This record gives sequence, C-alpha cells and structure tokens, in this order.
Amino acid sequence: MLKFHTEQKLPSTSPRRFKKALLFTAFTFSTGAIVALLSSSNPASAAPLSWVFQDVTFDDDGILFGSFDYDAEANLYSNFSITVTGGNTTLLPSFSYSPATSFLRAPLDATNLSITSNDSIVDTGLFITNRRNLFIEFEQPLTNAGGSIGILNPAGIGGDAEFNALRASVSPVFPRRGFASGTVVSVPVPESVPEPSFILGLIALSSLGLGSTAFRKAKG
Repeated sequence: MLKFHTEQKLPSTSPRRFKKALLFTAFTFSTGAIVALLSSSNPASAAPLSWVFQDVTFDDDGILFGSFDYDAEANLYSNFSITVTGGNTTLLPSFSYSPATSFLRAPLDATNLSITSNDSIVDTGLFITNRRNLFIEFEQPLTNAGGSIGILNPAGIGGDAEFNALRASVSPVFPRRGFASGTVVSVPVPESVPEPSFILGLIALSSLGLGSTAFRKAKG
C-alpha cells in the first residue's frame, strides 16, 4: 500500500495579528523608555534673585545705588555692583564696589552684606586712603521669595556703614558715615524653564497616548 506523506504547514500569521504584535511591542518599549526618562528629569533650578537698592542715603548726604544677586538657599552673594558718591567727598571720595575692585568678607549671610576694596585707594587730594569698607545690615533676612526690605546701620561695628582710615601728614583720620534711609527691592525673574530632558519626557508622553489609541483601534 502506498503511503502518502502530507506536508505540515506552519500556522499562518495574518497581517492583522502581525500588526497587533508590532503595536504591542512598540507600546511596551515606549512605556519603559518614558518611565526611565521622567524618573531622571526635573525642572531647572531657579537662578539667584537680584536685588536693587532704592533711595539709599547716608547721614552726610551721600547716596548709594546699585544691585547684587543673592541665593538664599546657598547663602551666596554674587554680581555685586554698588556705587557710593556725594557727601564728604574729600574724606570719602566716590567709589564703586564690584568684583573687579573689591571682595566679599564676613559677616556675610541673609542679613549682612560686607565688602572691602582690594587695594588702597589713592586720592588726588592730600590723603591716601587704606582699604575702603562697606557694611550693610538688612532689616529682615533676604529670601528667594523676594520683596522690599529696609537697610540698617550694622550694630556690631558701632553703627558705621562705610569707613576707611586715612593717613594724613599730621595724624590719622577715620572718616565714617551711616545710613539715613533706603531699601533693597527684589527684581522679578522669569519663571524656571524646564530642562530639555523634561520637555522630551512630555513629548514622549504625548506619543505614548497616541500609540495607546492606535493599539486599541487595531485590537478592536
């Protein structure tokens, strides 16, 4: 008797089933990628707040103006640019405190800003000045919330906000002056801009929603 061998055929995969499997694989991969992306992304940290001096006067009729940046979380001052002028310009000539001419010194915290000039300042008059010093005490601690805060004369150094020692031909002179009025006001800063990874996460999340919709349609 002759025996006929029938050829076994592998089950065929319909285009519809193949499409479902492909969409499911893409859906699963996208979910894992998005979870990993979002877990490592966060908005960019806020920049230090800028503060501007307003209507600051000394008790000798001199004035102070300028600005500085302060990060309350890190207790870090930067980008200070403060000019003093007017008043007794013979003993306290006009001067600009900045990183190019001066350095920050203790006390330095949310309620105190202290600056000293880098070098002795040579005046064109009869006096040669030693390092110039500026001490500012704030009525309330500076915070990253901003606001308007009054300035005070530092109590710890006898109430003198600015002083230096002059060497004259006869005897040393110690010109000094205190604040009469004034405030510091925070400058509004733009809202935090999300980091690129955070933006990519949002785009991927939107793509996931579209993929999920397509998968449901193909399944149905």
